[in-house]
Order: sequence, then structure tokens, then C-alpha cells
Amino acid sequence: MKLVVEGWRSLSHSYAIVNQWQLLALMKRPEIDLRIKDLPFLSETWRKQTGLFSHQSDRLIREIKQVRADFTPDVTWRVTFPYDLTPATTGRTLVYGTSEHRIVPRSYLTATSNLGEALADPSVTITTPSRWSAEGFRRLGFGDDRIVIIPHGIDPKLFRPRPDKRAEMRKKLGLSGFVFLSAGAMTANKGMDVLLKAFAVVAERRADVRLLLKGADRLYPSQQLLRQTMGSLPRSQANLIVQRLVYGGEALSMEQMSTLYQAADAYVSPYRAEGFNLPVLEAAACGVPIICTRGGSTDDFITDAFALRINSKLRSVPIDEQTGDALEPDLDHLIALMDRIVDDGAFCEAASKSGPSHAAEHFTWDQAMKKMMPALRPS
Repeated sequence: MKLVVEGWRSLSHSYAIVNQWQLLALMKRPEIDLRIKDLPFLSETWRKQTGLFSHQSDRLIREIKQVRADFTPDVTWRVTFPYDLTPATTGRTLVYGTSEHRIVPRSYLTATSNLGEALADPSVTITTPSRWSAEGFRRLGFGDDRIVIIPHGIDPKLFRPRPDKRAEMRKKLGLSGFVFLSAGAMTANKGMDVLLKAFAVVAERRADVRLLLKGADRLYPSQQLLRQTMGSLPRSQANLIVQRLVYGGEALSMEQMSTLYQAADAYVSPYRAEGFNLPVLEAAACGVPIICTRGGSTDDFITDAFALRINSKLRSVPIDEQTGDALEPDLDHLIALMDRIVDDGAFCEAASKSGPSHAAEHFTWDQAMKKMMPALRPS
């Protein structure tokens, strides 16, 4: 099978990270003759980043052959943004995409994309990582037979419990007590405002809790967004949070992210809208108990054995003059769950074992690409 993957490499954006993990898994499959086409980054301010993967993995990714004019692909798979729905000149076309708010506005598509042409051409198929995200492409007009749900994964050799790293990482970050961790761009869909409000209440009555936040300053104004959210809180709450907060916005390698998870006692994600939410899976694989929103994309891969789910209500949100969906996590329930997880040592101990085993058994990148194979095989 001749496959061309078009997308981003050498970048800490989630699409580039997913693309590179998938490339590493695809290279293991002898039935695939793989080529790559690097596409321009979304922003002119984004720069290539080195060292995100291990030396061996970086070398393997760099050594993938670039597609040439004499290579006639059976399948072209685009993993980039905005989404280019233009059918490839030869073979089938797969387009990876996420619809965080279960809608795909016109601004999510390239200027050259002809939606009507793509919908009428059976050679164009959508790949997306969750049932929640798939709904957006259904609303765009693609039938279920043209949408393939392929979950993201983890490398179980890297994202696993590493107790030997815990004390080292906590000392480096100056952390003590019970540590809540959350990672992301600090945008509104991550629910950071809800997390900060909940943490302030918990911290007011618990002297031993800390909050560790990981932003993405090289790609987004994460630190600025965090400051704005902090500024919307009562001064007393904001001051209390600042005293307990450790923030880092630098790009971390996969190894460093794995180590960062080891410093946490719980991972908290009161998100409103996510296409998948890979950090939740990575944290669970590292043995960290999870608190996350009920009803969204994470329902596809978490279980009650290692995750506590925040009650939420579905609401409509305006997206580019259209109407999308979001989940509003219940603040009081989040507070109760954060209180519970601090005290529930039995649950945390069980989660530290069930999360890694669940991820390693069902959600590795190799397993994801195995599920992908029927969609890649040319008709």
C-alpha cells in the first residue's frame, strides 16, 4: 500500500504530536510504503522544535522519504489544520480533523476546499479521534460510512508509572502536599476558570494542596490567558491560588511530559469541549487518578476504575455565526470530587494500577494504527 501523509512535524502542537506518533506506528507496518509531505505551519510565528521525541524516534521521523512526483499513492492522509477536503489526484483521500464543539465552521476548511465536491466524492473520508468529535462531521454532511473514529494512544514504554522520578520532579518544581495537575493552552474550552474557582475553595480549607499548570506559550498566549482568568476572580481567591500555584509554559519533550505527570497526585480537566483530550489518557497511563468532565470525548477511553467524572450540562455556543455544543462542568461537583480525591487513598491506589493497565491494553499508538488499517486499504 502506497501511503502519503501530509502534515506537520517538529512542533509541539497537538496535531503535529499526533501525526508523529502515528508515523512512528505506521513505519512498523511492512505492508505500508510510506512517504511524507510537510505542510506549512498554521502561524508564521511558529518555529520548528527539536528534541520533542527520543533521539531514535526523531531520527526515524526525519528519515521518512519525502513524496516525489513519480510516487503514485493509493491513499493520501492529511493531518493538519485548516482541513483540506480537496480529493487527491490519485487514490483515496483521508482527512484528519477534530470538532471540539461538534461543529465544523467554514473557517476550519481551507479556501480551496469545495465541500459539495468532497461530499459527493466517495473517495474522501474523515478520520477523527472520538464519538463526540465525529458528530461535527456528521453535521457537516458526511455519513457514518465516511467517518472513521480512530482514538489516540500512548507509548506504554514511556507513559507509565515511574515512581523513581516522583521525588526528583517534585523537588525540582518545589512541590509538596497533594498536587493537582492540568495541562493545555489555557483557552476557555479547557475550563480553566472552573478549575481555578474550585481549587480556591479547596485550598481555603486545605493547607496541603497545590496546583501545577502546564501551558503552551510557544504556540498560544497561555500565560496571558491564565492571568486574565485569575483577574476575573475575587482578589482573596486569586491571592490564595498564586501562593499555591506552579506554572510552566515551555515546550516539553515526550520524556519530560511523562516525568511531569509523575509529580501529580491527580489530573484535573473540567473541559467544555475537546476533540479527544490526550493529556487525560497520558496521565492515566502514568498512574495518575483523573477528574474530568462527564459526557464528552473522554467518555470514550476512561473508566470509573481510575476516573471521577464531573457532572455537566450540554449547552449551545455560538461558533462563527453557527451554533455548536459545549459541556458546562458543575462547579460544586468538581469541588466535591477534588475534596474526595485528596482523602480517598484507596481510590488513588487502585487508579494508579487500573489506569496504566487500561491504557496499555486498549489505547496504544500501535493499536490505533491497527484500527486504522481498514480505512487505509484502497478499495
